Amino acid sequence: LASISSLSRPSFLCLDEIDSGVHPENYGVLFELYRRILNNYDFIIHIVHTDNEEVISNHDMVVTVVKENHISKIEM
Repeated sequence: LASISSLSRPSFLCLDEIDSGVHPENYGVLFELYRRILNNYDFIIHIVHTDNEEVISNHDMVVTVVKENHISKIEM
């Protein structure tokens, strides 16, 4: 839809927990879809609430937000 929309198109996409509910045996299909979508954007922000190494390792850069004593800290 983004390719035929008359609205201006951003240079990035934000995806929130697209891997939740996906069985690990289907991660390959999910990552292929992710790579195809990435061809249309400069970068994708993929929000995940997991420490699943298989999901994390399929990204170029990972930023982790850790919350301790009601204070959030960003780790690269």
